Parts: sequence; C-alpha cells; structure tokens
Amino acid sequence: MSVEMIPLPCPFCGYMPQVSSYEYRTPSGKPYAIQWKVECMDDNCPAQPTVDWHYFTREEAIEAWNRRDGA
Repeated sequence: MSVEMIPLPCPFCGYMPQVSSYEYRTPSGKPYAIQWKVECMDDNCPAQPTVDWHYFTREEAIEAWNRRDGA
C-alpha cells in the first residue's frame, strides 16, 4: 500500500499549495508528456513561491517543493 505524498505548507505564509499538471499535446492532439508544478496560491503571500513545470511526476514536484528546491 502506497501513501500519497502531500506538499508541506508554504514556508512564507503557511498556506497549503496547489499541485497542478499540464498535458503537452502534438499538433494532432495526441498527448505526449505531462509536467507538474507546486505553487502557493495565496494572493497575500509575500513570496508566492513556485516549483515550476520541470517535473514529470507529481511525486517529484512535491519532493522538490518539500525540500524547497526550485531547480
């Protein structure tokens, strides 16, 4: 049984971040890649940090967010 990873709260405001995916498609509409990001969605957050679309799995994006690695 696997445990679903959850992102830690934003280190700047304490807000729970949003995990999003984006599906890339060929010109004909066929999906070929999905990338993930994690970001603070609090409009009042002084930093509004994001771990951007560099990750090909949800788990990788959350791991990067949780260790505060925006590479």
